[in-house]
Parts: sequence; structure tokens; C-alpha cells
Amino acid sequence: PPSPPSPPLVGSSTAALPMEIEPVAEPTADETDAIYALAKPKGGQDRSFQRDAIRRICAYQGISLVKAPPGCGKTTIFIAVIGKLITKIHATRHAVQGNATPRLAFLTAPYIDHAKQILDRLKGVLSKEFGQCWREVVEFVGDNNLPTLDELKAKVRAGRVRVFVSTDKSASLLLPLAEYADRLGHPLLCVKDEVHYNSEHDSDSTKLLLLANESKGDYAIACTATPNADVMNLPDLQIALDFPLQEAIDRGFCAPYEVILPLITELGDDEQLPIEARKLAKRDRLGACALFCVGGMLRDGKRRCIAYASDKTAAGNLKGFLEEACAFHGADCEAVVITEDTNNREPLYADFQTGETHTRIFGGRDRLDLGKSKLHFLIGVKILDQCIDIPATDSILFSSPPTTRGVVE
Repeated sequence: PPSPPSPPLVGSSTAALPMEIEPVAEPTADETDAIYALAKPKGGQDRSFQRDAIRRICAYQGISLVKAPPGCGKTTIFIAVIGKLITKIHATRHAVQGNATPRLAFLTAPYIDHAKQILDRLKGVLSKEFGQCWREVVEFVGDNNLPTLDELKAKVRAGRVRVFVSTDKSASLLLPLAEYADRLGHPLLCVKDEVHYNSEHDSDSTKLLLLANESKGDYAIACTATPNADVMNLPDLQIALDFPLQEAIDRGFCAPYEVILPLITELGDDEQLPIEARKLAKRDRLGACALFCVGGMLRDGKRRCIAYASDKTAAGNLKGFLEEACAFHGADCEAVVITEDTNNREPLYADFQTGETHTRIFGGRDRLDLGKSKLHFLIGVKILDQCIDIPATDSILFSSPPTTRGVVE
């Protein structure tokens, strides 16, 4: 769908800022390149539009939007901005360094996996400033043992922690903490990744962005591939990057794709199926869905699929039907259900990405070895629809009709 009309780029002038604020200077080309190199993932491509976006954000106090499809490096952009703005020699609201209030960063992401990925990506830029102790300046708010607000306030007063990372759910802690830091005079850098998630202006994670005050020298970054009306109506929004989907596909940043729908035109269509498949298809709608998906994957040479179900019960049922459908087609099946309750997910993601796609069957003496296709499935409800970096997938299955346009996007 076409994007909403973009507001014009908004310039900022440090001359309008109160005299006690020391504005952060826009990074020079050399500074941006150095920070950018540390922010990129290992082996990441050099993309000039990312450097341009970094400069625009650092030159504008207020909310900046980074709009780009998956694979274009939105994370790299805001990690580089953090590397520029969170430094040992920091901008402060007080000219006297003895009464310094350093800039603090508050980052939110929809789910814990995504928040942990952001935490890992901070290492490069923060190590440059804080050395091997970089982890001591970051507080992760999202594990099972959450700190209390009073404990977090104590860390702000102690002055050691400079970056706070949380899930969207834990933004209920981050918001009052950021308000407290603001009252103490700390300049803010607020980042919301996947800003379309809980985008209402009364959600805690969006309120963090709204704390950013141009007159106080604050910065905020909103990142998404699919901004909605709530996002586009953020006050004084600067469009730091608006990268087209087709260009992302043409340049190989994300994969071309096609949507395939199972079309049934007459009630008797399933009579053309073999009897075993007909029984599976008639027993449950998910059975028909699994048959369609597995058959298409084998026909087109696909081997890894992320599948979505309507709820946890349907996800468990879909796993069984996918296993049956693979058995019908003579293929092996590795299907895993991922929910919010699933611990130690990283090994499951790794197995999905790197697992063998063929099972070797030894023929024995004087007989040829045979190969058997093996399909891999990650099945979830919502946990897989936001920000999980799983590059080695070639298929996506919606086992029930999406209920919102955002899911389709």
C-alpha cells in the first residue's frame, strides 16, 4: 500500500536553544564514517544512505523517522547515532562539568529477542568510548528478574549507566525513569524500533519518543518499515530516511517474493486429491493448509518456512499437520513451536537456519545411497512477527487469514 504523504524535512537551529545547553555538533564526514564502521554488523555493506541518515538525525533535535524495508540497516543507523551522542565527553545541560548531567539513551523494541539483539549490537560503538567495561554502562530491562523503578533511579543518580534497553512491555518502567532523568536535567536520546507496534500516542513506548524536546536538546528516533497514521502524526517529525521497497529488492537488501493463495472454486475440488491427502484435508482446515504448503515447498525447492497460527493451540495443531503432510509427501520434517514461554530460543533459530535440508539414506552394499528432502518449520503466533533476524528462510505461511493490514505488511 502507498505510504502516507511525508512531511517536509524540518531543520533545526541551535541558536534557539537555551544558553546553558551545549548542543551536539553535527558529525563531520570522518567522524560519521568511523562511527558507522563500528555500528555495522560484521561483513555489512557500506551504504551511503545510512551515513546520510545518521548525519540528518544528529543535526536535528526532535523526532526523526527512519523508514526502510527489512534488511536495509535501520538498526545500524540508530546504533551509530548512539555511538555519536553517548560519549565520555558528553553534551550537558550545564556548562560546568562538575555539575554534569550526561545524555542518557532509552531504547525499546517489541520483544525480548529483538531487545537482546540491540544489546549485542551496542558493543562496537560503546566499546570505542568505554572500552571493555562497555557493558557496565548499559542496563537491560526485560529479563525475568526486573529491577524496581527505585533501583533504576539509583543507577541514574550514580551516573554510571548511560543506556537503558527494554522490551515494549517493560517501557512502563522506562517511561517514568526517563521522566525522572529529564527532571534531573539529563538530555535524552529515545529510540523506538518497530514504532508501528503499539504506536498509539498514549502507549508508554511512544510517550518516550514524545519526551524528546527540541528546546532541551533531546533526540528521538522512530524506526519502521510500515509507518501508520499514528507514526506520521508524531509532532515535528523529520523524515531522516524513506527508502523504497522496490529499490531494496533491486539492490538485494531484501528478497523478491510472491504471494501464493490456495484457490478453491468448487466444493468438489478436493476429490482430485489422493485419498490419503483427501482425508487429511477434510479432517481439519489446517490439514489442508499444511498439504498446500508442503506440496508447494517441495515443488519449488523451498526448505525453510516460518509459519503463523492464530493462537497457541492452533500452533500446536499446525505442527502435527505439517508433520503428517511431510510424511505424505515422503519428506522428513523438523517443526518447532516458538511462544513467549519458550526459553533458549537462539539454538532453535540456529538449527532452523543451518539444519540439513536432505536426509541421506544409506543403500548398503552394492546399492546407491538415496536422498530424502527435509523441511524446517518455525511456528509461532506473534513471537516471530517482529524483528527476529532469521535470514535463511525461503517461505512464510499464514495458516489463518491475517486480521490486520500490519500483519500482512
